[in-house]
Amino acid sequence: MNNFDKVDVLAVRLWFDSYVNMDNCDSNVIAGFDENIAGTFFNLNKLQADEYGDEQGQVVEVDLYNAGYFMSLNSNAIVEELQYRYDLMPIYTVLHT
Repeated sequence: MNNFDKVDVLAVRLWFDSYVNMDNCDSNVIAGFDENIAGTFFNLNKLQADEYGDEQGQVVEVDLYNAGYFMSLNSNAIVEELQYRYDLMPIYTVLHT
């Protein structure tokens, strides 16, 4: 068990002020947008409806693997990277992270 490699993982939960068009997909793998980073996104309004089903807008979780690049960024910079650089989802106002 001492031979395990380590991978940086970052989970980001975003609250949008309106619903995000996720092409009728409640979760999906995101890969190929960066040479070394992969991830998964989740529509928490649907997948965890007991907790997030009544939210006014969309709640999306993005889990990134091999995410060492993101570890030195602050919350606002991480959100900008997810929205602009990687174009993971449309631009909406993020209420809090």
